[in-house]
Amino acid sequence: LENYNENQKINFPSMLSEQDAWWPPDRIISDYGRLNRPRESVLYLSNELTNAIYETRCKNEECFFVMVYNSRRQIRISQLHTVPYMKELTELENAKRIIMHNFLINEFTKIVPEGRETEYMSSLIIYEEFFKNDDIDAFLYPSISSLRKTGYNIAFPIEKAKENLSLCGVMVFQLAGKGNDSEFSLVPYLDGFFDAKEGYSFYPFNSEISREKFGSFTFIRDAGL
Repeated sequence: LENYNENQKINFPSMLSEQDAWWPPDRIISDYGRLNRPRESVLYLSNELTNAIYETRCKNEECFFVMVYNSRRQIRISQLHTVPYMKELTELENAKRIIMHNFLINEFTKIVPEGRETEYMSSLIIYEEFFKNDDIDAFLYPSISSLRKTGYNIAFPIEKAKENLSLCGVMVFQLAGKGNDSEFSLVPYLDGFFDAKEGYSFYPFNSEISREKFGSFTFIRDAGL
């Protein structure tokens, strides 16, 4: 990337087809995840860029892709969030709701050590039995990786992902050290856009085509983390 010439076409071996910017192939999913079984892909997304970096455990000086999607329609989401006190219910009924909510939060945010992925089975079964259905497009739950645990993950079953999302483009970053007021900073390099005939074409991150394609997202990037 340091010797990049903007007139030179760059190919990344891990980003050749459009599918490379979506969920991983089933064959490489060897273990249970929080919402998936072995050999079952799910498109795990984050509600913000910083959360995605925490979730993927990027290391300092590593380069990585950030996929940006547009929503095709209003997305129907089931979620674990706060439990407001409902005045029309009794204290006991509200207490039961809070107890159930706390149980679910604990299940979907528990830390599972490497090698013990079968412990995800409880949250997976809860998700499949009570949250996953034809009328719901995605499931939103708190992230345990983000700073102060304020981020959220959004999971799409693969049969729902492309019904609700379209790929806007791919950003190429390098993770740098701590900033003045942040846990880390990013060095932007390139933005890639897919064409069925040409494949991915990458442009300087501050190019006109980047600002045209990504729109307001470039202002978020330029503002820093």
